[in-house]
Amino acid sequence: MADLDAMMVDLALLVAGAAFCLAVLALLRLIVPRALPRLLVGSASGGLVGACWLSAIHAGPGHKLAIFGAGFLIAPFCLLPVTRRLSGRIDGLSRAAAGLGAGRSARIRYLWVPLLRLPIALSFLCLVFCLTLCLSLANFAHG
Repeated sequence: MADLDAMMVDLALLVAGAAFCLAVLALLRLIVPRALPRLLVGSASGGLVGACWLSAIHAGPGHKLAIFGAGFLIAPFCLLPVTRRLSGRIDGLSRAAAGLGAGRSARIRYLWVPLLRLPIALSFLCLVFCLTLCLSLANFAHG
């Protein structure tokens, strides 16, 4: 039972680290809007490797901070499918739909939902895979 509680704490820390990374990325998007897709692509692969490494090391008292850092490093990798889709030709499609008289709700329903359905599903699968990988590495390494 204590092992399950420790795993739930690790999962909560991973998710909190990923949420904190999303907040930082949202802030960066406000500061440097054009550089965010390149920043995500550049940091995604190294972030995944770093997350696996952080979850597997014997950090002693810093284990909780290492798990939080692993969650922080997972988020850019999991956002790649969505950012790759959004960095394309979407602005022109949205302007064309607005020019043809589509309201905001119609653009969301008929343009954004179909375009982002698969990337969001892929991002969710990446997140589940990364969380499972980090939790199993942490459980294996920390007993």
